[in-house]
Amino acid sequence: MVCENNLIRLREIRDKDIDDNVNFEGIDDVSLATIDRVLLSQKMRMKQVYRVPFERNSARQDLRYEYVQRILQFDAMARPHEYLFLDEAGFNLHKRRQRGRNIIGQRAITEVPGQQGGNITLCAAMGLEGLVHRQAVLGSYNTQHLLTFLEELKDILLDRQQHHPGPEHPIYVIIWDNVHFQTTNQISEWFTTNSNHFLNVCLPPYSPFLNPIEEFFSSWRWKVYDRQPYTRAVVPKKSQVSDENDERKRLQKSLTWLKVQYDTERGETRGEIVHRLQSFGLQSTEGGGAGASRHGASNGFLKG
Repeated sequence: MVCENNLIRLREIRDKDIDDNVNFEGIDDVSLATIDRVLLSQKMRMKQVYRVPFERNSARQDLRYEYVQRILQFDAMARPHEYLFLDEAGFNLHKRRQRGRNIIGQRAITEVPGQQGGNITLCAAMGLEGLVHRQAVLGSYNTQHLLTFLEELKDILLDRQQHHPGPEHPIYVIIWDNVHFQTTNQISEWFTTNSNHFLNVCLPPYSPFLNPIEEFFSSWRWKVYDRQPYTRAVVPKKSQVSDENDERKRLQKSLTWLKVQYDTERGETRGEIVHRLQSFGLQSTEGGGAGASRHGASNGFLKG
């Protein structure tokens, strides 16, 4: 019963046992404590419920299959394709850990500012060998920010081609989710204009596990929080906050600090990226450069 319905309550189990005259004949009553002990003896514990949208495992599987087949088609083409995973993540530098330790019977307390501060959105593109480009902005991301990011990414990649000439330059495949501002006409026009160098592929709905940059964001976000950025942010008193410009200046200082942390941890972060890519089966070969391990990439998608 528990395996079929993880949300079943002890009272419901008791009622079903009493009504079952085949397996529990002659049982007129049973205590909840007895049922709980039996469940514990069967290694069944009370757990936090993990919610899975029912759309995730319905017709979405066909879309994932089509996505993998498209990636395999890219690998089979004569011109090499290099995959770049792109996504955005929000940061609030005043965030603290939600769990702590203290003596039994006393609360674990941490001091927080009265103002939570603004959010910082980091957009990053990750290839098979690590981060290729990142951009942090104040507030939320939009189409204009994304166009700026794509232009900067194009300049970085084309400049890399000039300094590392090869027999044939790859086509860069941007893989991202289907957020609304990533599917606007302006973004489509950008890819049409740069179709000789770039393609875009949207992940199937409810499939974030197919994008390894999600793992990177999760790891790097806590690396930032562990350095306690809120201790460096200057929070003015209420009487000192005059207008929105003061708030933006304060956030700009936090944004500068965030970029410094990225540059400081770049070596450690790159190792973390490689570890995450290896867990997805995406590994670059020795000396292969940015376009190496094309078939390793496709194997990683199948493993996802």
